[in-house]
Amino acid sequence: MPKKNRGYKRGEAYRDSRLFVIACEGEKREKNYFFEIHKRSQRIRIKVLEPKPNEVLGKSAPKWLLDKAISYVDEFDLTDSDSLWFVLDVDRWGRQQIGLLTDVCKDNSNWNIAISNPCFEVWLYMHLKDIQYSKSKNCHQLKHELHKETSNKGYNAEEFVSLIKSASQRARASDTDKNHDIPKKMESKMYLLAESIITFAGNDLG
Repeated sequence: MPKKNRGYKRGEAYRDSRLFVIACEGEKREKNYFFEIHKRSQRIRIKVLEPKPNEVLGKSAPKWLLDKAISYVDEFDLTDSDSLWFVLDVDRWGRQQIGLLTDVCKDNSNWNIAISNPCFEVWLYMHLKDIQYSKSKNCHQLKHELHKETSNKGYNAEEFVSLIKSASQRARASDTDKNHDIPKKMESKMYLLAESIITFAGNDLG
């Protein structure tokens, strides 16, 4: 059987690269973050599966992400060295909804999940400081706190990605329940994805 089209051309520089397929809800911060990683290293390739601008997910988000992931894998295939990741926030998903994806990941090789509680900004904060220093109680407060921590310059994916190794170390150290997929409040499992990326990208990420 001929090899399926993987959705991009592998030139000589990419023949040993690893593909990371990331399914998320299309939040601009997440997309820009992963695109910045993609730009920095020829050792890895990142494909973000996201909703189109006119798609409203709401309560159908878990099923949409799952269907999107299945469609991509069916069309392009994944090799044993490639991986698929669901990147989720607890504040948008109920635990029952998240459980749908965690169960699917357990049944599929190289399918993984990286959850932040309550939101992706917890992971971003860890690029700058240990999360214990945050005074925020919810995502809205945390977004404002991050803005102040960046001297009111706002979110810059390039600056954050350059600190991904520090963020990964802080996130792992602050994870108080490493045996469960869903982190406790003000914790993030994004370090699992970050560590996998860092393994292959190495010094390309700073």
